[in-house]
Amino acid sequence: GEEVTLTAFDRATGKRRNVHQDGAPLLPARFEEVLAATDDDGGGGASVRLLAPQKYGDALWALMAGLEPQFGTMVGANAYLTPSGSQGFAPHFDDIEAFVVQLEGRKRWRVYEPPAPPGHEGAQQLGGGGADELTLAGHDAAGAGESGGGGAPRWGGEACPLPRFSSGDFGASELPPLLLDAVLEPGDLLFMPRGFVHQAEALHETQDDKPAAAQGGAQGGAQGGSASRAFARAAAPHSLHVTLSTGQRNAWADLLEQLVPEALQGRILDRVALRRGLPADLLDFVGVAHADLEAGAEDSDDAGSDGGA
Repeated sequence: GEEVTLTAFDRATGKRRNVHQDGAPLLPARFEEVLAATDDDGGGGASVRLLAPQKYGDALWALMAGLEPQFGTMVGANAYLTPSGSQGFAPHFDDIEAFVVQLEGRKRWRVYEPPAPPGHEGAQQLGGGGADELTLAGHDAAGAGESGGGGAPRWGGEACPLPRFSSGDFGASELPPLLLDAVLEPGDLLFMPRGFVHQAEALHETQDDKPAAAQGGAQGGAQGGSASRAFARAAAPHSLHVTLSTGQRNAWADLLEQLVPEALQGRILDRVALRRGLPADLLDFVGVAHADLEAGAEDSDDAGSDGGA
């Protein structure tokens, strides 16, 4: 049970519910009890997430070892087993570049645009933030693929914000425009860029309709034969996929967070000036309290230059 989590999507509230957290014992009898109780709630069964499945499969370990030199960073993995007709996670975005590989069953994926950053048209307020900022409900920097957690990190940037942390749950009214609505079958591959909101639902065996992909969305890959698809569809009353992840906390900002403090510590030892006390009048001209004064001075300078022209 140390590397297994069980989560369920509550359709009534639109939020995910943690049925079992990693680290607690999960005996077979308890496992069946949890799944049955979750299904009785009317929201479908729980999604089982296995952390680091490469520990139990040499082929997956070898694949990840081969990918790391190509990406120039670490590669992680999670496996997800979801009963048909169930959804384990609410809509959210992740802090990783994700490659979803469908192994068994069929799963419908809906991928949305990254949320608009503060100040842009279409920006939304999440998690009770102020009127001029977008606040996310939580993050989970340790997981790969589908996540959520505590805290309230803030982000900003361009139209694609490239978040450094995963988001909390998005409500139906908070979802950005839909980019892709597609069904993955065994052998299919879906690339999910960092920051793109998404949700996924395991389909019933009798659900044969396959939504068409929206223009401009992420692309599924690796088509399998029709005979093998038909067999997998009839034989798997569940969905099983592996999410390969890369690029977590691998931005310039993360590098500088490590380098700048170390460089500063080295200079502190060499430079006496850095160890001298601060001037008594420092707060008279430094700090947030003087930000409005500086902005006002810049506006006055701009007005003066326009008048002179």
